[in-house]
Amino acid sequence: MIAPPECGSRSRLTRRNCVLPCRSQADKWPASAQERNRRLVESAAVLLAVYNGEWRGGTAATVRYAQKLDRRLIVLNPGDF
Repeated sequence: MIAPPECGSRSRLTRRNCVLPCRSQADKWPASAQERNRRLVESAAVLLAVYNGEWRGGTAATVRYAQKLDRRLIVLNPGDF
C-alpha cells in the first residue's frame, strides 16, 4: 500500500506492507510461519519488533534474521511498558 500524500511529503511516498499468515498455516506449522517471517524481513527496510529478548521462538528467529540481513530494527521490549 502506498501512503496518501497527506501522510508525508508529496515527493517521498512511504510503502507499507502487511504479511498475513496463509490459509494452510495450521497444516504446515511451524514451517509456514518461518517462511512468512523470512518474507516479511526480506521485503522490509525497517522492522518494528515487540520482543522480550528470549533466545528461542519465532520472534527471536525473525529478529536474528533481520540482523543478519542488516535491516534497520526497532525493538520494543514489552517489559518496558
